[in-house]
Amino acid sequence: MTKISPSKVEERSFVVEGPVSASCLGELAIDPEMSNFRPAEIQKDALLQIAADDYCKVFIAVSEKVIIGYLAFHQPHELTRWSSLPFILELGAVEISPRWRRQGVGKSLITAAGRHGFMENHVVISLEYAWHWDLEGSGLDMWSYKDVLYRLFSKIGFRVYQTDDPDIMEHPANFFMARVGKNINENQRGDFLNHLYLDSLTYK
Repeated sequence: MTKISPSKVEERSFVVEGPVSASCLGELAIDPEMSNFRPAEIQKDALLQIAADDYCKVFIAVSEKVIIGYLAFHQPHELTRWSSLPFILELGAVEISPRWRRQGVGKSLITAAGRHGFMENHVVISLEYAWHWDLEGSGLDMWSYKDVLYRLFSKIGFRVYQTDDPDIMEHPANFFMARVGKNINENQRGDFLNHLYLDSLTYK
């Protein structure tokens, strides 16, 4: 498990750990303000389910036994085009407590995931939908928020790919990023590229 030394923020500190087990998560509380996707306790239950799957990975930022941020990697939803490729892993969610934003938590989570090495065996995808972004809480406009996500994920080797995925095409701010691991072979890489454009089955 990757563990980053505590970082001090305004007399507070946090530590980033991961991948963490479901039993580890079960011993921690979750900041009640972490409700961007769903109520905090329900989100914790979702993280427990993800962490219980050996294929998936959860990284957390913790302060005084309270989860104040997380980064979750899981299998693509079975109804998406990506579920047919067994080497695909999805960066499904990153969330930081509002009271801890702009204090290095997101960067620390991404750094921990990048150091672990599990991504080298996968093509890790991230489907970014504008309707999931907490624009009000962040104080950013849509395009600034998009730029923050782009710069954050780029730090560990993600790049933008064009795709005809209908959910991505639904809004001009949506975007698709992926990171191709070092252990992905040419056939797997070709399968990934061809799935970007299913209508033509040819990477553009």
